[in-house]
This record gives sequence, C-alpha cells and structure tokens, in this order.
Amino acid sequence: MIPLTRISVALLVAGTLAAQDAPGAGDAPAPAAEQASEQETQESEETKVDSEGDSEGEADGQDVSGTSDPYEWHGLVDMRFESRTTGGDHDNDLYVYSRARLGDPRKHVWTFAAAARGALDMDHTERTNVFWTFQDRRRGDLTAFLYNAHVDLNGQPEASPIHGTFERVRFGRQVLTDTPMLMYLDGIAVETVPVPKWGDLIAVAYGGLPSHIFESSPSGDFAAGAAVSFSPWTKGRARIDWMHVKDDYLESSYDDDLIGVRFDQYLGSSLAVHYNMNLLDFDRLRDLAAYATYSNTDADLSASLRYSALVSDENKTRAVDFDYFTEILATYYAYDQVEFSVHKGLTDELYVEGGFDIRELRRDANEGIFNREFRRYYLTAGVSAWPDDAIDASVTFELWDSSGDRFTTVGADLRYEFSETTVASIGTMFQAFRYDPLRGLDNEDVQVSFAKLDHHLSDTMRLRGRFDYEDGDTNNFSTLMIGLLVDF
Repeated sequence: MIPLTRISVALLVAGTLAAQDAPGAGDAPAPAAEQASEQETQESEETKVDSEGDSEGEADGQDVSGTSDPYEWHGLVDMRFESRTTGGDHDNDLYVYSRARLGDPRKHVWTFAAAARGALDMDHTERTNVFWTFQDRRRGDLTAFLYNAHVDLNGQPEASPIHGTFERVRFGRQVLTDTPMLMYLDGIAVETVPVPKWGDLIAVAYGGLPSHIFESSPSGDFAAGAAVSFSPWTKGRARIDWMHVKDDYLESSYDDDLIGVRFDQYLGSSLAVHYNMNLLDFDRLRDLAAYATYSNTDADLSASLRYSALVSDENKTRAVDFDYFTEILATYYAYDQVEFSVHKGLTDELYVEGGFDIRELRRDANEGIFNREFRRYYLTAGVSAWPDDAIDASVTFELWDSSGDRFTTVGADLRYEFSETTVASIGTMFQAFRYDPLRGLDNEDVQVSFAKLDHHLSDTMRLRGRFDYEDGDTNNFSTLMIGLLVDF
C-alpha cells in the first residue's frame, strides 16, 4: 500500500507540473497543492511588502532596528468556502490562508515573516466518498499547517552587524525557490552580498531538516546545499547549485545529491535566452530545459519558445524532495516537450495569439498520470476595451491530437467591468487532461465552464466568487468557491 503521507508530499507540487499535461488549466487553487501555490503567492506578497516599506505610517510594533523607521505589519488573510459535488457525493470545506511580514529588510536589521493555513471539513467526508483524500485520515475535522515562519538578519541597513558581508541570514521554516528543486527547510540559510571584482559573485549556503509538513517525524532526515552565481560577461548570469538530502521513511533510506546548472543571457532589451540542467549524484542527467523569450512593446509583439525534457525515469529510488511523483506513479517516465507561443497586437483593441504544446514520451507504452502524450495547436482572437471600455473578450480555436484521438474545440471568455470595484467574467475551455490534485486523478476530455465575480468592498477587502462545471468523459464536477481577501 502506498504511504499516504508520501503521496501528500508529492501532491504539494503536483499542480505545477501537471499543468504541462493540461495547458490552459483553470486558475482556482486546489487545497492539496496549496503549499507550492502558496509559496508563489507569498513571494508576490513579499515583493509588495518591500515596495510598501517606503510609505510612512504608525508603528505596529516596537522599533528595535536601531533606525528611526517604525516596524509595520503587512500581509493578508484569505478566507474561502469551497463546495464540490458530483453525483450523490459532496465535500464542503472552509479554508483560511494567512501571510504576514513584520519590517522592511532595506530598513530594519531584523524582520519576520510567516505563512499558515487552517482547514475545517464541514461535512466529515467518508472513505466511500469520491472526494475522500489523505487529509480525511486525520483524527479531527480541523487541521492546520505552518508553511513558513522565519526571522531574517538583514545586511542592507548600515547598523546591521553583517552589513557589507551578507545580504541576509534567515533562521526558521522557509522555502528556497531559487534552488533547482523547491526546498522546504527547517534550518538556516545565508546569502552574501555581490562581489563586483568577481563578476558580482553571490554565494548561498543552507542546512537543516527538510520540512515534510505531512510527515509525523523527521527522524533521520537532513538537508544541506550551497550555490554560487556570477556574471561572466555583460548581461549574462550563471548559477551552480549543490543539494544534498538524506530522507528516512519507514523502512527506506535515501541519501541523494543533485547538481544544478543554470544560465541566463539577455541580448539587448528584447531577447533573453535561458538554460538549465540537473544531475543526480553528479553523474546522471535528470532533466534539462532551454527557452527563449522576445518582447517588443512598441510593436506589441511577444513570443516564447521552450524545450524541456525529463531525461531519466524517476523510479522510486530517490529522496522525496528530488522525486515527488513515484510514490503514486511507481515510475515517472522520460519525455520531451516543446512549447511555443506568440502574441501580436493588430490595433489598440484587437490582438491575436497562437502556438502549440507538444509532449512525446521516450517510450510510447508508458502513458499514465502526468505521463501523457499530446499535441495541441491553438489560435486566439481577442478584443480589449471594445466595443465598450468595460468589455474584454476572446475566442480560442484548438486542435488536439492525443492517444490516437484528434478533435477540434472552441473556447471563449467574456470579462465585463461594471465599475471600478466590480468585475465579472464567464467562459468555457477544453482540456484533454484536467488533473485534480485533491484526488490525485485525471479527468479526460473535459469541457470546463466558469463564472467569476470580483468585488472590492474597500481598499483592503475583496469579495470573490467562482463557479466551475467540469463535463468530462468519466465524471462531471461542480465547484463553488466564495472567498473574502483582507489586506493589512
């Protein structure tokens, strides 16, 4: 029997990688994959908080920074009611996501940040219910997870004891996003300031316990790593990572190393190329990707081309931090994928977009969840602020070729701005494979119809609602989400 705690760790990042199998996936976050999506949101909030640090305001906490700048709390509370139904089964849950940050790293020597989630199962899902998941194995209907909680010693303020040497020293639960694989860590991470005479070289090091938040005991686990990045020439940046994870679970023990190489080159102001590859245990190529982006705002033209490949099968022989999916797939098979997209504005109101997504397995017989072969070609025509300033609309034509089936589909969406505070949209789209991270399953050949409403109650409060209906080959699902977002 597959250990459900390990399945849950895999599902933390499933929503991100599954999107490769289902281009155009809906934007409603799924509860079982929220740690990855929450980290992305956390990063955007931290950027927002940093930009707000220059504003004046009353102190919300005691100033211990040694400067005249007061400490202020910033963050948000996101409350959501989600209800899902199919046939005679239903599942109703209440979620509360919260993020907070105290202080500005540019001004304060010490800052603090945290993110957490609470969930209440409102109808106690039974094992026979199609919506039953690993979370329903827990004893109580109320659960809580701490995603991160860390204190930072910042080097930017001149009063800091690490000024001029370290950019930051971080203590506590954290998520490292610049590493080749996301690293969830309980420990310490340090980053140096750039060294101009060595190509703005920056060094990073970290160590501690991998924070598998669904695992009851971290006994025997350990994680450490280091990285250096530098600019070998103008507008180029290279980074080399080493990651080490020791993972003991039940009767299995893993002791793995991963080497990551990344290179970014900017050619003028419009063109950028990127390359990265990862090796396991120094000698086996795991995956690689190369992509280029072009943007010309004067011509309203942008394009991107990406090639990616999983070179080595993941076959349940690695630490979960390097091998998220094999606990539920047995083996995650090698593939090659090419993606291309282009956008061109024809007038101030009219634009067109087009492109393709192609994935080919290196062995055709190995299709499964995440391991889907497909070819998707699409063309979108859209209008913005026409025939009324409040209206945006688009129509998308698609050709799908998957598992021997070829079919064409049409999708559309309409967005209407009733006022500066209220926006509504409706639409429909087709997905050959719509992954459900809550249940860890695929729903094939799905027509998704949706309606959304977004209303700002004030500058700091926003009411949101969304209804999705999934018409698939095997199941039809209805999902209702009502949420209140509070900024502070």
